[in-house]
Amino acid sequence: SLYPAGEDLGWPLLYLYFASAGFTAGAVKGSSLLAFGPLVAFSTALYAFHLAFLLSVGRLLGLSRGELTVASSANIGGPATASSLATAKGLHHLSRPALLVGTVGNALGSLMGLMLCRILS
Repeated sequence: SLYPAGEDLGWPLLYLYFASAGFTAGAVKGSSLLAFGPLVAFSTALYAFHLAFLLSVGRLLGLSRGELTVASSANIGGPATASSLATAKGLHHLSRPALLVGTVGNALGSLMGLMLCRILS
């Protein structure tokens, strides 16, 4: 099986990628962080609303916490993160639906964004 060899090779390469991405970002000055205050506040409010909506509607529909977290990950992070989360949490039966929902969400979101751009321009 190639799985153990892939694990042994994949993790160090993943860490190397993260290190190189972080290194190229450089140091951020404290004054420039203050300029992003409104964006951080908006993002926090957006994710808080997302969590409240997801948990309340999920409770009404009787969905499990695992299903809700995978759905949330598909909504926010896309198909790759949702499938990875499902696999990491042992919810293997949700891995393929996570890929499908994340991909369809990306396609519909792109289409709606293009339509909105055409309407507004």
